[in-house]
Amino acid sequence: MTLQRLLHGVSPRDFFKDYWGKKPLLIKRNQPLFYQSLFSLSDVDGLLFSGRLRPGEYRISESTEGIDLQYRDRGELDKSPPLAEFYRAFNSGKSLVLHGLNLRWPPMAVVTRELERACACPVTTNVYLTPPSAQAYPLHYDSHDFFIFQLHGSKHWRIFEPGNRAEPVRELLTLAETVLPAPEGWMPGALRQELELEAGDLLYVPRGFGHEAVNQDKISLHLTVGLHGLTWFGLVNNALAHLASHSENLRSTIPITLAPDGSGMHDLGRGAQIGKLLDENLNLSSGLEVWRKLYLNGLEPIPDGYWKTLEHVADLDDATLVCRRRGLLASVEVRGNTAVLRFLQETVTRPVEEIEALQFVASTARFLVGAIPEIGSEENRVGLAADLVRKGFLSIVVPVEEQAGSASHINPGSTNELSAAQAPYPLEGGRPVNYSEEVAESNISPMSNTHDEASPATHPVDGSCNCAACAQPSSQPTGYVYSIGRINARFPSIDIEKELAQVVRTTETVNLTDREVLHQVLSQNDNAYIAREMCWVFSVGGVEAFTIVPRSGIELAELVGSLALGAHAGATNVLIGTRSPVSLPASACGGLSLPTVVASKIYSFDIDEFVKELPLDEGQKAAGKELLERIRHLIDNVGDMDEHRAVNYLALRYIAMYSLVVDNYNRDFSLQGVGISPVSTRSQRRIVDVTLRFVSRKTDVRELYAVRVDVTGMFPFLVTPLHPVFEKD
Repeated sequence: MTLQRLLHGVSPRDFFKDYWGKKPLLIKRNQPLFYQSLFSLSDVDGLLFSGRLRPGEYRISESTEGIDLQYRDRGELDKSPPLAEFYRAFNSGKSLVLHGLNLRWPPMAVVTRELERACACPVTTNVYLTPPSAQAYPLHYDSHDFFIFQLHGSKHWRIFEPGNRAEPVRELLTLAETVLPAPEGWMPGALRQELELEAGDLLYVPRGFGHEAVNQDKISLHLTVGLHGLTWFGLVNNALAHLASHSENLRSTIPITLAPDGSGMHDLGRGAQIGKLLDENLNLSSGLEVWRKLYLNGLEPIPDGYWKTLEHVADLDDATLVCRRRGLLASVEVRGNTAVLRFLQETVTRPVEEIEALQFVASTARFLVGAIPEIGSEENRVGLAADLVRKGFLSIVVPVEEQAGSASHINPGSTNELSAAQAPYPLEGGRPVNYSEEVAESNISPMSNTHDEASPATHPVDGSCNCAACAQPSSQPTGYVYSIGRINARFPSIDIEKELAQVVRTTETVNLTDREVLHQVLSQNDNAYIAREMCWVFSVGGVEAFTIVPRSGIELAELVGSLALGAHAGATNVLIGTRSPVSLPASACGGLSLPTVVASKIYSFDIDEFVKELPLDEGQKAAGKELLERIRHLIDNVGDMDEHRAVNYLALRYIAMYSLVVDNYNRDFSLQGVGISPVSTRSQRRIVDVTLRFVSRKTDVRELYAVRVDVTGMFPFLVTPLHPVFEKD
């Protein structure tokens, strides 16, 4: 759930340029289950029961300032109220507000951490559960920006211009209540817009904009995601604090003089000297560094198997695969002769000569301990990795068959790995893009391998299913697929086509293409029964390559969502899954007989938008698009061979490759070709080298750069970043 996925059709770059702190943004999805994996109506009872909320951690509100539930005696002030009291308050028309969901609910903690990384500020989350036809709070404004994730039901929103509270700052408002000139009473500006926020939609409102929301005729559940961004006022405060830590003049006490009546008065005679000091030494960049450390140090680990990981620390060696724990933000700095890795409330220090090792572990999602650079011995590499595991920065990837526990070593025969954390580990960072290192920014949302295996959309991949669709065996071998192409929906039979036609007659379809009509109809909950019966076909280069069976309802929703891109040339889908040992019979797909892939993840994006988000100058975008197109059109690249899975993964997840190509174009070198070859290893892990060959347009001198990818499991990952290599004589 990255910022890009949340923003749907608006790129993060456009969001920060056109909307951030400036104006509201409404994103309509027509996908009611979009937030289902984060939090749902059925999760509320569990949160109330297991969270055991204390006073201050929840509010009961009814269009007024919220109040805590009333307690029967003082002895119960430190106890959570019975669930029945929450039920009674809700049924009497009061809204239930639960604070700090990200501190109690791991899925939301992961999303919060992703937003903190993207927006460079602390993020908080509150749950609002509102009865039908009720209003939690009256018209008001907030002193921070926020997103609204509408999880269930709908609300009618009215948004007003800021009026006389433009760009409010909480610290100044607090002072205004006591010592600053009291501001006049808040008067909202003109009504800006009215809107209906429905399940799956997102609303962004900058601070200061007046707003109120009234529930409709059903229960409403939404998340308010507060974005506590940095103001210029805060930046100057931080920079001043940094300067004061180095300046005795700023830290010195202001002299006191006595008035004739004996009262003390501050003597500001040194004011000119201090003003000169500020003019010459106040560095706003230092304020940014203070800000970053403040909110990084305030973060806590996300629960993901830390205690289980500790069982395997003693078995660490160079062949152990480790990964960064999810949701971590980190920075590397030099302090004297020491390099410091800072994360959460922890630090790890090494000699400054080993700063490259800390930069590597800070910016690489998964790696073998032996790949840590600039540390000469296995003992020291293992020592660093063990320290990072114990302090909660790294987790040890443990094969599934060893989850109960004896070793952390990679089993050479295993192709089914999970980390002890059982979770994806998206790359993060913030350092400048450089093709000599792994770059942290992905334009595609993090992968998830969590599924509802009981979903009607599930077809077992072990051949145990007895349905008609799985009755016909296939001669194709099983394996993994990581393919770039296009998804299309077909009618498996005339009755399904006629059933859809009946639904379309009652749907508004003016000015919609056939593909858009299909998306509009199938994305409605009431029509899920039709979506489950459709035949889904994946084409590569215009040639049909696979039929798709969704592993669960999550992937079925992603298949339906893929239709929303329309039929234009840049619309692209990515299919990640497992080749099934059985194929759908031709009768199940309108006479089409193709190998079947059980989908574990589907991405949908527009190529132009993808290239637009690459960290390239405007004039370099064409070079980035050319590289992506060349990879997509490699001969026989349908994404089911290890070599092609590796290069497809790099094209979508490894931005450093695009920077390398642009840098060489600037040096007047042409990209001559992309070489892909398996690597012979002593273990049974499957490793692939991808080589980019460049040739000088003037001298014909060739240069080669290689990157190594592990393709053993369904989700490839980087082993070594791009680096120059030399041809043999």
